[in-house]
Amino acid sequence: MKFTEKVFSRDNNFDVIRLTAATMVMISHTYKLSGSDFDPFMWIWPHTMGGLGVIIFFIISGFLITKSWWERPNLIQYFKNRALRIIPALAVSTLLCAFVIGPIVTSLNLREYFLHPWTRHYLKNIELYAISYNLPGVFENNPMDSVNGSLWTLTVEFYCYILIAILGVLGIMSRKKIFFLLGPTVLAVDIFLTMYPKYFNMVVLHMVAGMTSWCLIFFMAGSMLYIYREIIPFDGRIALILFLLYTISWPLKWGHYVGFFTLPYIVIYLAYLKLPLVNNLGGKIGDFSYGMYIYAFPIQQSLVYFSEGRMYRLVLFMLSFVVTLILSVCSWYFIERPALGLKKVKLIRFF
Repeated sequence: MKFTEKVFSRDNNFDVIRLTAATMVMISHTYKLSGSDFDPFMWIWPHTMGGLGVIIFFIISGFLITKSWWERPNLIQYFKNRALRIIPALAVSTLLCAFVIGPIVTSLNLREYFLHPWTRHYLKNIELYAISYNLPGVFENNPMDSVNGSLWTLTVEFYCYILIAILGVLGIMSRKKIFFLLGPTVLAVDIFLTMYPKYFNMVVLHMVAGMTSWCLIFFMAGSMLYIYREIIPFDGRIALILFLLYTISWPLKWGHYVGFFTLPYIVIYLAYLKLPLVNNLGGKIGDFSYGMYIYAFPIQQSLVYFSEGRMYRLVLFMLSFVVTLILSVCSWYFIERPALGLKKVKLIRFF
């Protein structure tokens, strides 16, 4: 069986996998935000738990965004759909941080806080262009003073959306031989800049050589799985072999690069695996993964602040998970789902 429409017609597990990935990021941040460099995966995986969660997000995003363009290659509708999925909840998260959490925890008086340029600049996070991580006097005594450190991935992801649109408009996605070269090219650049760091002393190039590049590689890997779906087998034995290959590569110096060739298939295979209690769970109760991702960090930071860093990490995780889940459920039903309902509403009559 191939990754064909017969497989794609099944109820899938994307929402559950993304929710799991968001939880992994929360667990990783629980340690980081409480002042520890420990990570549950640090001794057995080439990635932190949070890093693996982000990888999963980008693989799924690459697959589904490519599928979205392929099924409806309309530039205006494409960006409208992307904006409706990301911007509304991000706007609420940004306003929540700037006008609720910030005024409560800031060390400045309210007049100084609201007139401070950092406060105005933080509101620009809604634009996704240049993410701001700090508010004046907020969380300054926490181990980390970032208000929402998770947002960096949203900018990278939106750039990936732009890349897919460019490739689609230029017709490169339908020219599969050319499209196939994109992933190895990005990987080669990443390896080169990693081996020769003198070439990326500039901040922008450092980002390209670091987190941004591997996010793009995993995004493109997910995209390729969709583009070449008609020739790629859907086989649990392949998924198992790739998982074992990835596992035995962990101790190797370049073991994390093996993940570029193994993790995407494993994630997409699991997404379409028949699991009676899990299949289409998000479609039944809602997709809370995005909310869990964008609300968790400021909630965890707030709990660290109010507990003065004395809260046990297990308690910190459990309490932040419950609060964030409640916010995410409200966000889905009152913000995200209504916004997605606007996809079919035309911006201008003539389109």
